[in-house]
Amino acid sequence: MIILRYALQIYCLHFSQVKSLPFPVTGTFFAPVLFSFSQIFLILLLSYAKDKSNPEIIVLLQFSWGRFNLKDDEKELLDAIEYSIYMYGEVEGVVQKFKHEFLKGNIWNSIDFEEYNQVGMSRLPEDKVEEAIQEVINTYTSIGLTKIGWFVSPQSQPSNLTNYLEKHGFTKEIPAWGMTRSIQEPLDISVTDEFEFKELKINEVMAFFEDPDFRRMLEQSYGMPEGSADILRFGLAGALELDYTAYIAYEKETNKPVAFSGIVYIPNTNIALLGGAATLPEFRKRGIYTAMLKKRYEKAKQDNKTHLILQAKEATSAPIASKFGFNKICDIDVYVWRKNPE
Repeated sequence: MIILRYALQIYCLHFSQVKSLPFPVTGTFFAPVLFSFSQIFLILLLSYAKDKSNPEIIVLLQFSWGRFNLKDDEKELLDAIEYSIYMYGEVEGVVQKFKHEFLKGNIWNSIDFEEYNQVGMSRLPEDKVEEAIQEVINTYTSIGLTKIGWFVSPQSQPSNLTNYLEKHGFTKEIPAWGMTRSIQEPLDISVTDEFEFKELKINEVMAFFEDPDFRRMLEQSYGMPEGSADILRFGLAGALELDYTAYIAYEKETNKPVAFSGIVYIPNTNIALLGGAATLPEFRKRGIYTAMLKKRYEKAKQDNKTHLILQAKEATSAPIASKFGFNKICDIDVYVWRKNPE
């Protein structure tokens, strides 16, 4: 059964994506034949797994079967939206990875905030769910953290994961949308000439944290407490191995930084993630946000990317993104666990 399990993992996650095969099939008579064969193969394996009462094999098959109902580009976009949260690297002494066979997660040692300390990409067999949830709680609380987020998407397994989360004290608190926009669709936005926009690679951005004006701009733009800019510095340090580009807006009159945004390319795809953009309160509604959106769109188009993606909170950024041609592709929710006061 161990051999079968690993064979199925390879099959479900790779073989089911026709484009990953070492010979061309798309657009030929092989494609429908291969697709039909794959469906029959999955049905037979699912029947076998149920007969043997093996929930781990069953969940792998159900996951792959669900993916058959999506187009290839939709699968890739859903995967990218979920993976983009966990693609950043570790930062020694600050951020480490939660390591688990069926989960991914980030652990910020000294920041007790559920949107930072979060697990997701759940591919859990149902007989391992409760054990995994308890392991997550124990791992995070063992270093003094009292809040944990669990990212739930259409890809999450098992399909009734939220029932288990609620049973263990998690509550749905941060409803959001996974959104996407094709770069082939033109973005009709004029760029204001009132501000200067500097394009920087990630290693160049890190040096700006020595500038008090830059730190102050980040804190006030993102609504963070005074003196907390290092949180963003550590987060950006995790992107040093990624293809990340930042944009800083400067007021021409004073040469002071007034806004920040970023774009990062999802590894091994043609998809670009838009990082959260933020502007100093007194400079909002002056075309800076839209100008930085246009700059990042043009950057991705120049680099031959095909789609932009973002995670947008339902109550705030999702309606704004919709105005600029972003379409909802899925619901994504964060379930939050809080330690009871002693």
